Amino acid sequence: VALDSYNDSTQFTVVDVNQDGFSWTVAVVEVEMEVYQYRLMYEGSPVAKANDWVLLPPVMLEKDYAYSLSFDASPYNQYYSEIMAVGIGESEDPSSFSTLMEPTELPGSFRAMPHYDLPFIADHDGAYRIGFQALSEQSQMVLFVTEISAEKITHIQSPASAVGLVANPGAEGDLSATIEFNAPTTTYAGEVLAAISQIDIYRGNDELIATFADVVPGQHIIYEDLDAVNGQTTYTVP
Repeated sequence: VALDSYNDSTQFTVVDVNQDGFSWTVAVVEVEMEVYQYRLMYEGSPVAKANDWVLLPPVMLEKDYAYSLSFDASPYNQYYSEIMAVGIGESEDPSSFSTLMEPTELPGSFRAMPHYDLPFIADHDGAYRIGFQALSEQSQMVLFVTEISAEKITHIQSPASAVGLVANPGAEGDLSATIEFNAPTTTYAGEVLAAISQIDIYRGNDELIATFADVVPGQHIIYEDLDAVNGQTTYTVP
């Protein structure tokens, strides 16, 4: 979902559950000098505790695939406590939604927004609404959400994500890294895995650096990248 103009407020459905007149809108924020970004923004109420939803446009989902909802969210700064939950459903009535994220006090600030990735599976094929629910206490400030996307990850019978993935840099500036993780024990659907034919490790988004064949579910895997690049590097195990 791209937020690229004020007119984008018409894409979203706002549900002001507590009917206090303070709710969600699309706002432009100066994140750096003369650098602007459009964001969903909940404006805090001086008269009531927040209970306000903003629903994204409908998205078609398939029951046999796992998805990931990603977004950035934060309060204005840490002097204010902003609480948010995330849900999904098939109507414009969020009281019927399933929970994707329990009520969470958001860290960060409007210039340093943490990133969230929420995996989920649709119950069946159809059009779904994803919603963000503001639940902050009375007389807070504003809550921001941006960089929103929902992407298909894999078939639900595929092995789930690796567990406890960490990458430790080489000692004393050595250009190497040690990657460790446990192989998954279930599929994305929660069924127990009997075996895993292959696990790949990538440097960055698309550079394959290692393959492990015939992996035992739950197996602890260690790999040393002796060709690590200088600077910040992300390793992924799809």
